[in-house]
Amino acid sequence: MGILETPSFRELPAGFTDLVTGSSPENASTIGKVAVLGSNAGSGSAGVVWAEWSDDELVALLEQSGQDATEAETADGRTIYEAGGRSAVVLGEHVFAIGTDDLVRSVVDVWHGDGDPVSDAVLGPFERTARDAPVRFATTGRAFHDSSTPPQRAAYDPVTNTSVSITSEDGDATVDIAYQVDSTDAAESLADALRTDLGLETTADAIDPVLPRGIRNDLTVDRTSTVVTVRYRDTAETVAEYGDDILTTLEAITGKQ
Repeated sequence: MGILETPSFRELPAGFTDLVTGSSPENASTIGKVAVLGSNAGSGSAGVVWAEWSDDELVALLEQSGQDATEAETADGRTIYEAGGRSAVVLGEHVFAIGTDDLVRSVVDVWHGDGDPVSDAVLGPFERTARDAPVRFATTGRAFHDSSTPPQRAAYDPVTNTSVSITSEDGDATVDIAYQVDSTDAAESLADALRTDLGLETTADAIDPVLPRGIRNDLTVDRTSTVVTVRYRDTAETVAEYGDDILTTLEAITGKQ
């Protein structure tokens, strides 16, 4: 899945990313659901996994970085394993967290302690996604930005956070990418910019790489108050095949953070 290869989530352990994307099938069949948190602001990335793993399997996944795991001080009664700047912890029965050290500790604080959510700016958009979605996550700022280019339009500057969910039903899949801004006027401008740059109105104004017509026909841009959502819906096979093309174009459109 190209989503987990974008800058917002580049700090996730490689072994974890391989499991979720299916490139490493070991233990993948035991995963029930994954929640991923990332930030463009430098606080790292982490995944919360509902899976039938043992503690040893979790540690082995962490050690795929090439370094042996060590046991850190317990946090809220939970032992945190560390290796190569990454951490992992058993949150509860069949629930685990793995990712960068600080973010994993924050997850433990929220899960078992009295800590505030990892970040209100991230938790809010994350709760905006469908609870039954097998893949959902949120990030501060603009997800899927290309660090080498600035935004194509000023309309993308006000984006404060992004949430993404992927759902499937009866052989179809839906990808929702929701951008939040701080005013209805900014949301209207953002929606107009996305429709133009994605080529939904005319390819003459579309940003390179221009999406094929077949993809554009299945893309919609909707606005609700201060949230603008890009939705791609098609058969699961088609979404899997062309999903990365949409991310590539969004990278070029929204530019750097």
